Amino acid sequence: MVGGTGALISEMIHLSQGDWAYNPTMPIIPRVNVGLSPFLQFAILPLSIYWLSFYFLKVRTIPPNYFKIFLSKFPDALFNKSI
Repeated sequence: MVGGTGALISEMIHLSQGDWAYNPTMPIIPRVNVGLSPFLQFAILPLSIYWLSFYFLKVRTIPPNYFKIFLSKFPDALFNKSI
């Protein structure tokens, strides 16, 4: 809600000041005359970032030897600094 409201206000201000304009092919939200793409970006991205960070930091645990196993799969040439 906050992201979508902030996007609407920001887009309306910047459009009225002439900071940017939309391409004629941009879908417009009718009553507020704001582009659909910027609105959805500000409305959906914060929620998806929150959900993904919650998932990766709280729900999914990383095993203690994960990085040792991960790094062992790379050839030594990738980390050889003399090349």
